[in-house]
Amino acid sequence: MSTKQRVFLYAQFNLPALLEAATQLRHVPCSCDPSQEPQSGSLNGAISLAFDDGVEWIFRSPRESPDVSPETVAELLDSEVATMKYVKLNSPIPVPDVFSHSSTGSNPIGIPFILMSKAPGFPLENFAWDACPEGMILSRKPPPPLMKSHKEKVLRQLGAITAQLYNLRFDKLGSLSEEGGKYRVAKCLSPQLIWQERDFLTIPRGPFQQDHEYYESLLQAFLLHIKELPLRQHAFFAPIPELKQSKDLHSYRAAVGRWNDFVAVGSKIDNSKNRVDYCVVGHFLQKMIPLICTQSSADSGFPLYHPDLSTSNIFVDRDFNITCIIDWAFASTVPISTLLAAPGLPHPRDGVDPVLASIFRDGFTRSLFPGLDGELDSSLWESSRRAWLFARLVTPDGLQDYRYFTELYASIYQLDENIPRLFKGMSKEGEFIELSTILAEDDLPASKTQSDEKSYFCLSGLRDEAIARKLTVAAELSQGFVADERLWWWIEELPKRPFVYTEAIPNFVHLSYYKDGKMASPPKRQARLSITSTINPALQELSQRGGSEPTMFEQLPGIVSGLTDVIFGSNAIEVVGGALGITDRFCRQVFSGQIPNIEDIDERSDEYAEELEALSTSGRATDLQSIIRSRHEIVQHALAAKYLLDTTALQDIPLDEDIIKETHRILMRFSEHEALGGIYRESDEGASHGQRLETDEEYEKRVQDCKRLKPNRPVPERKQVPVFSSKFVRGKSVKLFMKKLVAEHNERIKIAEKTGTIDAIDLASRLSTVFVCIHPFEDGNGRVCRLLLNAMVVKYAGAVAEIGKDPAEREAYLRQAWLANTTFREEEQRDIPWEEQTAHISLGRSVMEKVTIRMRETGDGLCGK
Repeated sequence: MSTKQRVFLYAQFNLPALLEAATQLRHVPCSCDPSQEPQSGSLNGAISLAFDDGVEWIFRSPRESPDVSPETVAELLDSEVATMKYVKLNSPIPVPDVFSHSSTGSNPIGIPFILMSKAPGFPLENFAWDACPEGMILSRKPPPPLMKSHKEKVLRQLGAITAQLYNLRFDKLGSLSEEGGKYRVAKCLSPQLIWQERDFLTIPRGPFQQDHEYYESLLQAFLLHIKELPLRQHAFFAPIPELKQSKDLHSYRAAVGRWNDFVAVGSKIDNSKNRVDYCVVGHFLQKMIPLICTQSSADSGFPLYHPDLSTSNIFVDRDFNITCIIDWAFASTVPISTLLAAPGLPHPRDGVDPVLASIFRDGFTRSLFPGLDGELDSSLWESSRRAWLFARLVTPDGLQDYRYFTELYASIYQLDENIPRLFKGMSKEGEFIELSTILAEDDLPASKTQSDEKSYFCLSGLRDEAIARKLTVAAELSQGFVADERLWWWIEELPKRPFVYTEAIPNFVHLSYYKDGKMASPPKRQARLSITSTINPALQELSQRGGSEPTMFEQLPGIVSGLTDVIFGSNAIEVVGGALGITDRFCRQVFSGQIPNIEDIDERSDEYAEELEALSTSGRATDLQSIIRSRHEIVQHALAAKYLLDTTALQDIPLDEDIIKETHRILMRFSEHEALGGIYRESDEGASHGQRLETDEEYEKRVQDCKRLKPNRPVPERKQVPVFSSKFVRGKSVKLFMKKLVAEHNERIKIAEKTGTIDAIDLASRLSTVFVCIHPFEDGNGRVCRLLLNAMVVKYAGAVAEIGKDPAEREAYLRQAWLANTTFREEEQRDIPWEEQTAHISLGRSVMEKVTIRMRETGDGLCGK
């Protein structure tokens, strides 16, 4: 994507029509810098418009989200506009002015949007809410921390804003809508009811008449999620370690690594035991609802509430006066107890310390009772903390569910209960025994769980696996086991001696060359005659070398630069990774047996400037977190490439599913999808590229499908659809297709071994194309498919095929992949034998061209000159 088109990063739209609309609204010429970097949140992208008189507006449009349906996104947009208008008309709360909006793409601009004033000041997230933990060493200067007085000032003002919302009352619980200038309460769009695919669940959505109806709806969404949807990071008795709980960054990362090891044993997150634990949580929450509800909200009305008062949505001036509150998408009317909870900062799931909570309360009271000694009933404040804990438990983004529940239980029942023992007792009751039996039907087979564990731990030391397994045994036998921060601190203080594990550890660690965070040399490869000796004598030469084991850098000097190009281009296609310079340096370090120092950042270097430019050009944030993330993506990609080449090319181990899964697990390390590394998806997936307005036929079919599957939903509006999209193998068929792919791939090699010749390009192209058409993982499929492609090209042709070094080539490749997917699906439906399939041919031609050029450049190819 060129710099001039960066404004269209998240959606294609009619820019001249937008500028014309803005000009007509103000009668002042309006312009837009098309090279500006769009601002991005979880649901929206935004750009700035400038008028000739210096006024600036914001044009914001929804982004496609896997967590929320397009219909719900449209409802959120309409409700947000109604809420901001109402707040503007009826309170002094600073919110953006809305000048125009459309919740559908049926407008001259071509996409849903809100056109609104630019928030004055700057977001509070420009400052660190908390200073770095003691002893933490950062690679660059962090944002300046907020002083105690600044925090107090912000919380006092938020208390006053909450008091203003307290006075905006409605007779029902739900989200606002506007019709003809009149405002009413409609269905509730709280995050607990719609986020992470909850908008598809069949539950009451309001508007509600009573507090308890609202809380019971949140609880129903929570319980259905527990039973039917992925739990992602939620393991009730193993809360995720938090940075603020750690003494330094190294300690935090070590704790996260141990947590991942622990939950990997027995697939602890999505198994029925964890789901039953959360159902027990729901059982107690149901009993707590009457004790959380306030006495008489219905008589006095329900106040309006902003559920996402994070530091990114609060704008301040240089004196820390709040100048604007943005992002009202999930706002709704709520029970008074929910409104009165002090907002967690910097993120709503973060708690607020008692001192700041009291300041928030003081700001609220002074604003609600100016010049008077008035005070709310103390029971309302007490119930507000309970309501906050209840909301955190039923919201799908929590990290500390065990802590939330423990505090809520103690607050309501005034008991210091042993929660693990309490839950073990409840799980033995008939209701939960029956539920456990039903949920267990969806558990992975023992063989699959063991296979996943094998894939996960094959790159870990024996000590890490032994600790995780012994902790698992302890958790099963103990009546009070919780894997929280205290456990990880204890393990960190253990002497660095071998961790004795009384049970036999499976003998599958022979493929592990990455011990204790360092890469060791791979085991010696046995010299043997094979297809590679006929097709690629260089590999036979490598296999017969004696003495100390050379690194991959020494073994394959002729292709290391090519592998750098492979990784850079492959990352660029997926909009991950970083600039070419840092990619080259990190790749060479990995291939020479070193572990790059991710946090060694010199902000004055040309390399750092190149990294920032790469992030900005691709529409990503340019903060420290984004730099670190992009560097991890480079290093893990290189490590995955090294592992795959070590096993398939240098050791000549036949490709199997375990090798593919391990490659993926390495690739996903340190990413948001790390927990899904090496795990086949079970959900149905698709991919898309570009946007256009759907045709009459497409729209009519969607309307009919909506009426059939969602009879209670309104008829959908015409919408933007991808220019081209790919549908992959159904989730339930992934395992079968992967087994078939690997078997057919190895069968072709066996045939080649008999004849002594092989079409390396055809072999590699087939493997890569079919793999990406199966799309076996939730994320990272494109990068893995190109690694598989190059592993076969390296092994059998002694060269590499880099793809995606420039934008035009990336665009062509994506279209090529779409055409291949279409052909693949057609051929599968017609049951075409694999030897007659043609989906891979277009890719094969491109690879042939790349390999030919690369072999001319490198001369002797694999071994170099």
